[in-house]
Amino acid sequence: MQNITRSLWLISICLLSMSLIACKQATISTDVDIQTLSYKKTNNTIDLNISCDYPIQANSAVGNAIAEYIEEQMGGTYTHGLVNGDSLINYYGQQLEKDLIENAQELIDAGATPQIMYQHLSFTKEVETPTYITYLFTSESFLGGAHGMHTSQGVTFRKSDGRRFGHELIRQYVDTKDINSLLKEGLMRFFSDQNQPISHDEDLKNMLLIDDINNIPLPSTPPYLTEKGVMFTYQPYEIACYATGIISFVVPYYKISDYLIPSIKSLLPQGQGK
Repeated sequence: MQNITRSLWLISICLLSMSLIACKQATISTDVDIQTLSYKKTNNTIDLNISCDYPIQANSAVGNAIAEYIEEQMGGTYTHGLVNGDSLINYYGQQLEKDLIENAQELIDAGATPQIMYQHLSFTKEVETPTYITYLFTSESFLGGAHGMHTSQGVTFRKSDGRRFGHELIRQYVDTKDINSLLKEGLMRFFSDQNQPISHDEDLKNMLLIDDINNIPLPSTPPYLTEKGVMFTYQPYEIACYATGIISFVVPYYKISDYLIPSIKSLLPQGQGK
C-alpha cells in the first residue's frame, strides 16, 4: 500500500511539472505581432503617405516601447494612450496634412510657382530575433526650397523588457583610433558599392566634408543591430554633400564585438558576441 501511495505521489508531481512547463511555453512569444497602418492623402497640391508597422500588443513591455518610439518620432503630442494605433496614426496624419496644405498655400501667396508638397514617413520592423527587435524609420519630404530632404535611422529594442538602445550600444572610452579604422573601412566600402571605388585615405578625404579622416565622428543617429552586424548611418550633409545621400554601412559583429556593451553582447547568438 505504501509503495502504491508513493507511486501515485510521484506521478502527480510529474504531471504537475509537465503542466507548469506547458503553461510557461504557452505564454512565451518569440514574435512581436504587428499590423501595418497607413494614412494617405494625395491631390494636386500635397502628397502625404504614412506607413507604420504598429505593435498589436502595445501594452506589453516591448510593444509599449516600440509604440512610444513611434509616437515620439511623429511629434510627441498624442495623449490618448498607445493601444489604439489607428487613432494615433490618424491624429498625426491629420496634423501633417494640415501643415502640408498650409505650406503649399504660403508658396502660392508668395507668388512662387506651385509645387506639390510631400511627406513620406515609414516605420518598418527590419529585424526580429528571439532576443531583440530593430525598427527602421525613414522620412522623405519636400516643403519648399531647392530640394527635398530624406533621413533614415534605426533603433534596437530588447524584447525581454523593451529597453531601447541608443549611442550607449558602443562602450564609452573605447580607443577612438580602433573605432575610426572601422568607420573608415565602412565608408570606403559604401563608396565602392556606389561604383566609386576608393582604396586610399586621400580618395576618401575627397569624398567627405571633414578635414581629418583619422578622426571621423560617430553618426549623430545611434547605431543599431542587424542580422550581420552593427549598422552606422550618416544623414545628408553630416559628413558628405547632399548629392551623396544617406551613408550607411554594417560593421560585422566579429570586428566590433569588443566595443559593444555587455547588454548588447548578451542579445547576440552564440559566437557573434565574442
